[in-house]
Amino acid sequence: EWDLRRRLRRQEGKPKKERRLQPSEERSRGKRDSQKSALDRLAADKARRESMRSGDDRGWKASSKGPPISYADLVSVETRTTTPAFVRRDVLAKWIEEAYFDRLVKGLFVKLSVGENPGAPGVQVYRICRIESVVEVPISSRVQFGSHFTNKRLKLSFGTLKKPFDMTMLSNRSPTEQEFDRWVKQMEGDGERLPSKAEIEQKVEQVRSTLKGEDRPSEEEIRKHE
Repeated sequence: EWDLRRRLRRQEGKPKKERRLQPSEERSRGKRDSQKSALDRLAADKARRESMRSGDDRGWKASSKGPPISYADLVSVETRTTTPAFVRRDVLAKWIEEAYFDRLVKGLFVKLSVGENPGAPGVQVYRICRIESVVEVPISSRVQFGSHFTNKRLKLSFGTLKKPFDMTMLSNRSPTEQEFDRWVKQMEGDGERLPSKAEIEQKVEQVRSTLKGEDRPSEEEIRKHE
């Protein structure tokens, strides 16, 4: 038994000789390696495509409902006038006393003044924002807006930034294409999903039907408005 243990220890201490592969075995191994590499490439391509669909590759989330919004969805190329998807300050002042106001403005776009350009004194800087919701502050904080006093504020989004703003800070001017591109860039950088053209068209149709009186305020909206 002692001799057997000694022989085993000597064998364990010896380096194992690698068996040389026969040509047929080498071809078989090469084929398996090639197949494995192909499978790895397919898996990597699939992961990349899924990453692009989820927005991880570009840093933003593409719309799942078709082509994303374009500048023409806010400003008509032919007439150079704004579409119902964009709302001016004066229009909001007319709507604010309507029972449907909170529902109607949600999802529309506005042009917000964010102060002067540091490099060009006297030149105002604007940002296109989207209305997330309407919030109410204490009555003591109400401000005059148009011919009314209101304690309502618009919660606006610019990328991931979401914050209530006074409607007095909104512009009556049309958004420029450069301002729209700046908004898109912010959305991309923050990884936010761009709304689709279909979503915007649906919102525009809602605005039109509401203003025509076809989409009446609900009992809850009327009760809240009283």
